[in-house]
Amino acid sequence: MAAREPQFSQHILVDTTPMPNDIPKVQEIGATSAPLMSASFFIGDRCRAYNDDYMKCKADANGRGELDCLKEGRKVTRCAASVYKQLVIDKKFKGYDTKLLTQDLRFIDADPSGSCVWEMTIDETWCNMNGVLHGGGYGVIFDMCTAITMQTVSRPGYWEFLAGVTRTLNISYLKAIPLGTTIRINCQVEQHGKTMALISAYIESPDGKIKYATVEHHKVHVPAIKEFAERLQALKVSKRRERVKL
Repeated sequence: MAAREPQFSQHILVDTTPMPNDIPKVQEIGATSAPLMSASFFIGDRCRAYNDDYMKCKADANGRGELDCLKEGRKVTRCAASVYKQLVIDKKFKGYDTKLLTQDLRFIDADPSGSCVWEMTIDETWCNMNGVLHGGGYGVIFDMCTAITMQTVSRPGYWEFLAGVTRTLNISYLKAIPLGTTIRINCQVEQHGKTMALISAYIESPDGKIKYATVEHHKVHVPAIKEFAERLQALKVSKRRERVKL
């Protein structure tokens, strides 16, 4: 263990041994895993070169990759952060689901076979006047969590991030969720093909003893709206030009 001790105050953590100036600095973006996962395809596509450099450095470092490859690793992080900021927390983006994606959802687990798990705590912005989760809130939470779960089976040309729309969202409300309750959202891709997909999900207590609601989400694959697809492509091009700055 390191002999040094960090110095704390009520507001500032002071690192007495900061990283050398030749290591690129990385600013924290405060994102949860859910929005990062939803942007994973674009992060992987745009940051492939940096990922490859980092993995090669680790392979050549004889077990010291974490230390010898910090510079390459920071480039990967900076690239991923830049993609995320453009896609999710761009100042021009004020979508209905912004708070859910950037503040509330906490990613727990995922599996490439088609499952994802999240947790979140219900605050007053999600509640009705009775102090319980609004019925429409269930819809937003289920819709976004199941849609993101499709990314576990996504590949180029097949159910990409902006492709697909909801056909039906069939929710069964089993029990009210009071203000301040922490919930777990379990999602599973039941079937997927070229044109249709079915994702199921349920909301339960973290210990699994209470089930609050279930859903079946039927999606239809359609091409992404041209305007947004072009915006994403423009972002890709601009970021590729900026790679030399990283």
